[in-house]
Amino acid sequence: MSTHTPGPWHVDTAGHPNADVRAACGRAVAFTWMVCCGTPKTSEQYKARTEIDRANARLIAAAPEMLEALQGLFGADMESVMMGHGHHDQVEAIAKARAAIAKAEGRS
Repeated sequence: MSTHTPGPWHVDTAGHPNADVRAACGRAVAFTWMVCCGTPKTSEQYKARTEIDRANARLIAAAPEMLEALQGLFGADMESVMMGHGHHDQVEAIAKARAAIAKAEGRS
């Protein structure tokens, strides 16, 4: 398993429409760009794309905390209780959380 840049991460817009995701040390972790869907033609389209880029950056910036929270859930006794006596939706939620952890850790 490889190690990711330690969190917390934060969004840095630095006065431009795109958003960078940076670690506490200032290192860039990710960038968002308005390139996936063509060039915005109006100021409204540009503003909407900027908001999408910044929302993407916020989601990326939350990744270390989300991974840590999911890992913590599986370190608790709650998992064995829910797997043995949980409702279908709880069991499904646990399976999704396991898959997310595996993806984040490079195991899927």
